[in-house]
Amino acid sequence: MTEPTGLPWRQRTGPLGLLARQWPWCLTVALVAAGLVLVVLRLWRPGCVLVGSGALVGGLLRWRLADPGILAVRRRRFDVPCYLLLGIGVIVFALWVPGAV
Repeated sequence: MTEPTGLPWRQRTGPLGLLARQWPWCLTVALVAAGLVLVVLRLWRPGCVLVGSGALVGGLLRWRLADPGILAVRRRRFDVPCYLLLGIGVIVFALWVPGAV
């Protein structure tokens, strides 16, 4: 069965509708997943920086957007500091740890 093409993107079902409704979460997860791929490829420092950047982007999106979708876990005043502290912490530790000798 085909879906009507006259519906706005946010009201459609399927992957494109999900992407239109939950784009902040999809962007955050895509950045974290890309960072984890780099870690698996033994590029741990850039991978960890990308994971931390994904958390920072998630925190900024949670702070600025009125409807962040499922990126909102609890209240904004709880979510934003958690995302930002996690992102900053991962980036700081990734840059702090000395490289291989």
